[in-house]
Amino acid sequence: MLVFVRHAESVGNIVSQEERAEWPIPNHEYGITDRGKQQSLITGNYLGDKFGRNFFDIAFYSYFRRTRETFNGVRPGITWTGIKEVQDSRLNEKWDGIFHDLSKSEITKRYPDQILLRKRAGYHMYRAPGGENVPDAEMRIISFLAEYMNMMIEKNVLVVGHGRWFQIFRKVFHGWSVEKFLEIKKTEEPKNCSVSMYDKYALIQRTLGTHVVPWEGKITEMKTELA
Repeated sequence: MLVFVRHAESVGNIVSQEERAEWPIPNHEYGITDRGKQQSLITGNYLGDKFGRNFFDIAFYSYFRRTRETFNGVRPGITWTGIKEVQDSRLNEKWDGIFHDLSKSEITKRYPDQILLRKRAGYHMYRAPGGENVPDAEMRIISFLAEYMNMMIEKNVLVVGHGRWFQIFRKVFHGWSVEKFLEIKKTEEPKNCSVSMYDKYALIQRTLGTHVVPWEGKITEMKTELA
């Protein structure tokens, strides 16, 4: 079984790109907020109630601080005796290069050619300086699946990761066309600390998993950015 949890609300989710660009800390060091800690605790309790303690054989998370902190919040609800943890860079968020670190006004002023190129190439194919395009991220995901798919089918695997990564994961896993991926990307943004569950049958048949937001209705909801 595969259970994917998007990281809890981070400090980067509650401010704009313009504000994030002014911070002295890098994106991968964004921690989760107090509200994010609540989300992760509720999600951990939900998973523990649904599957029982010590259900998961292994947990993966990315190199980004917010996924590690989310797992630390989830962990008390799912285990008494501990769980094997693996930090894997292939789970890192799709990196948008200058568009990930600079404000929109800075990009407009310093890289007008890149704005033109991004518009011309489109989200799927455009690769910003220092960043990745969707096919680049797909290669990381394909590598991860190739190594661990059999484990996911035979054992119980928890992955704590990122919103854009999971959107691209679904494209790869379900074999969606670029057009379908771009359309779903507009309408189905995974919420912070949402849970997507793929049982053995769903993994083998590549069918859609079950998606829930355990903290919804228990904590005041707010609009957040993917960050």
